[in-house]
Amino acid sequence: MSTNPYSSPQGPGGPQPPNVAPEMRERLREVARSQKLVIYALLAQIVLNVAAIGMNVGRAPGPQDGLQLVPIIIGLLSLVVAVFSLVAMYKLCSSLGNNPAISILFTLLMCVPCISLVILLVKNGQATSMLQAHGVKVSFMGADPDSI
Repeated sequence: MSTNPYSSPQGPGGPQPPNVAPEMRERLREVARSQKLVIYALLAQIVLNVAAIGMNVGRAPGPQDGLQLVPIIIGLLSLVVAVFSLVAMYKLCSSLGNNPAISILFTLLMCVPCISLVILLVKNGQATSMLQAHGVKVSFMGADPDSI
């Protein structure tokens, strides 16, 4: 029994999407996991871009003690996050049931600046629609795969 007297009653095992076959449930979990990876990659890119901009604001031109290594570290982290975001997008496209060739095409198009935002919005919207159509609650950071 729950310790919170105000929580809504739940069946055994917590909330479950209604009338979903076990293989579909596993696919929904994979979509939720992939969507979370894409969202985390996007947040990491935002943080690194803000850090890169913050490093350049108020800096005097010329060598500075101890600050020469920080832009290199930010650049390397940006490269790692870029690769991570490409892998996450491929996983999301594949878990949505796209053809592998289409998944690779969308992943490669993620390298084009403005197109990548459009692809991100479309694929994230498809994942959210698929999850909500099967009764899964999707929050700001995506659906919780453990709740499916």
